[in-house]
Amino acid sequence: MVKPLNKEWEFFGHKYRVPGAKIDKVDCKACHKQVAAAVNRLQSHMRICPARSSYPTALVNSINVGSSGSGVSDTIPTTSELIEQAIRDGKIAEEQVTVTNANVIQNNAPPMKKQRVSTRPRSSTSSANIESAMNVDNAVHNSVEQINERRLEVEEKRLQLEIKRDQREEIREQLSLQLLKAQVRKETLLAEKEEYEAKVLLALSRKQLRDQGVSEEEIDRILPIPSSQIVTDRTSATDTNVTPTESSRLDDTGEGDVETD
Repeated sequence: MVKPLNKEWEFFGHKYRVPGAKIDKVDCKACHKQVAAAVNRLQSHMRICPARSSYPTALVNSINVGSSGSGVSDTIPTTSELIEQAIRDGKIAEEQVTVTNANVIQNNAPPMKKQRVSTRPRSSTSSANIESAMNVDNAVHNSVEQINERRLEVEEKRLQLEIKRDQREEIREQLSLQLLKAQVRKETLLAEKEEYEAKVLLALSRKQLRDQGVSEEEIDRILPIPSSQIVTDRTSATDTNVTPTESSRLDDTGEGDVETD
């Protein structure tokens, strides 16, 4: 599909050899018809012009003034010269017609009314301007107040969010502290469990050796009681009103801490 020409190419495309472009028209001085200002159109019009025989000879003589010195006075002007002269005459005629029409319109125009100039201030106009300015100021003031209120709301929400964030941070720290305490308690219980299991194992081993008939000295040499355990046993014996000798005997027999099957 061919794209249509725009206004510029439609009227001035002939300068760039665009097919179908419109060009200027000139008046034929013989028949007073509008003819396109193109070589082929002018040539064809000159061939078919009905008033060609009555074409003014002054035009031909004015065109051939330059060629009169060559000795040929009755030569016929060339086509290009006729075209140029026709274009010039057409433009001059158009300018004259335009000037004449402008003068006629100016002469026939009615006289302009004299404008009244009053020194009184236009109170209605000034009051309207003042009211419009006040309305604009009120609108601006209202918009500024709305913006300030919105800003305060946003700031309040931001502060509330910061407070909630601080509270969450505090709760997180408390939970972390409780977790650390639980871990410490767990480690303490594990250590106590290991210590208790070691005591039980030591008591069972001493009892097994005692059942086999091994003497106490030999048992103490093979499986000595740790000093920390002795201190603990003495402390517990003092609390229960038991002498250290009896508590050591109870530890040796395993009757105080472990129930034998």
